Amino acid sequence: MNEVENKKQTPETPERQQKEKIHYRQRPHARFTSRLKEITKLLQNSFPKLFPRKPEPKYALKIGIFNDLLPWAAENNITELELGKTLGFWCYGQRYEQALRTGKRYDLNFNETPFYKEKITSKTATVPALKVSTKRKKITYPENWEEVYPRWKNKEMSFRVAMELTGLKQSTFYKLAKEYAEKMEN
Repeated sequence: MNEVENKKQTPETPERQQKEKIHYRQRPHARFTSRLKEITKLLQNSFPKLFPRKPEPKYALKIGIFNDLLPWAAENNITELELGKTLGFWCYGQRYEQALRTGKRYDLNFNETPFYKEKITSKTATVPALKVSTKRKKITYPENWEEVYPRWKNKEMSFRVAMELTGLKQSTFYKLAKEYAEKMEN
């Protein structure tokens, strides 16, 4: 009996199942969360007014604070991903929601900045609307249409040859032929 068959026959013990669950939970998440806590402590030490310790209320951060913190993060060997996750972690919860309700936002120097109550939902809200047509361009008759169409209509050449000479696809050729015939009748 080989190892695979032996493993299939041995029943899973509750201790083994519990051990696997604990091992699965402690993979990268535990290390990453501890790193976020380290970065949060660094922020609290560097900017004590803007990032207060737990019993004190939080303050709403200025829009664009991430870009303001990038040089500070580079000095402290913090990646952009770690900084973004830390700020997301900081801006989560009731204390931060209460800070948003005050209607004031603060920058790194703890100066009050404008509070935008409007939520920008799309790029069109910040950029003036451009008039862009979604219609397809009208297909024009090829240069040699006046020569090829009558010969095809009089059956002097096959459809395939006429199509190749004009450089059109089948449906386009028929569409233009129909339009041209209607135009000639009127």
